[in-house]
Amino acid sequence: GVRAATWNVARNGARANASLRHHLSACHADVISLQEMNAPLYMRGFDVFSSVRGDVLLVAREAFGLRELHLAFERVVCGFSETLFIVGLHAPSSGSTASKATFFDSLAKAIRSRAGQREIIVLGDLNLSHRVTGASRILSKFCDDLRLKDGNRSHLMTRHGYDGQRDSILDFILATCPVDGFSTSWVRTRMNSDHCLAVANIDTVWKEVSKSDRSEARKKPPRIVDECITTNPSDDAVAALGTVWNE
Repeated sequence: GVRAATWNVARNGARANASLRHHLSACHADVISLQEMNAPLYMRGFDVFSSVRGDVLLVAREAFGLRELHLAFERVVCGFSETLFIVGLHAPSSGSTASKATFFDSLAKAIRSRAGQREIIVLGDLNLSHRVTGASRILSKFCDDLRLKDGNRSHLMTRHGYDGQRDSILDFILATCPVDGFSTSWVRTRMNSDHCLAVANIDTVWKEVSKSDRSEARKKPPRIVDECITTNPSDDAVAALGTVWNE
């Protein structure tokens, strides 16, 4: 299986890089999505992919042999292998319910056109609070479009409202295969993020890539499927991304 994690570090990456690596290592995750990063990250034995804006990182064990892929979104970064298609994202926090629905509809179409028959894992801060009217409907449609299962079946809060806002669920671990053991932990040390570190186990089979194949994959540049990277691309922009490829 795959142990997955997601964490919005609230722009604390530069100030507490060593602390960040410690907490990520302690959770024993195979793949991690980090949001609001403001500094590069290096972890021994892991590949690190960055979104176009540089504030969303996808961190995965080298043994996965993932290749980097950028869809037509500023704060989305993907990694894919023969069997897995993994997405790290930070969805827009502002905007109307209609604009958020458009964002997730466009994202689902882009993922579906690229993932092929691979298992899909989506990790990140979706900014779809269960307290906001219409958010649950948007999440449900996004999951239905991609056949994703939500790992947080106990509805654990993932954002702590110490800033005066109420506690909420913003951070998600979604997958096309079964997700179990979703848990959250508050890391209130030097990180001081208002989001928790969320971890879950994903029941999927993956094939370890040999060192020679990993070296060959690293020689290939990241795939950028649309030169017009935007926060919220139109349906026409998504349709123009091209046909499914399975390399």
